[in-house]
Amino acid sequence: MRAVAPADEGSGLADIPLDVLRFAMLPEERRALLLQVNDLLEEIDYGTVVIVMHEGKVTQIEMSEKIRLTQPPTPSG
Repeated sequence: MRAVAPADEGSGLADIPLDVLRFAMLPEERRALLLQVNDLLEEIDYGTVVIVMHEGKVTQIEMSEKIRLTQPPTPSG
């Protein structure tokens, strides 16, 4: 993504990144779902996020997190 300068007379939709426009054009329900998935991705360091669908609709989101119990060896120096 890129930053967009404040609007002036010559600017319009051409200044808005395509991904931002695509997200804005999604139905509210789909945007909310994507934001929930994003929140889960930010919560875990290791693990999985699974989106379960039934007949073309999301029915649940599963998250499993792996917790590392051993520390990796530190470089000696």
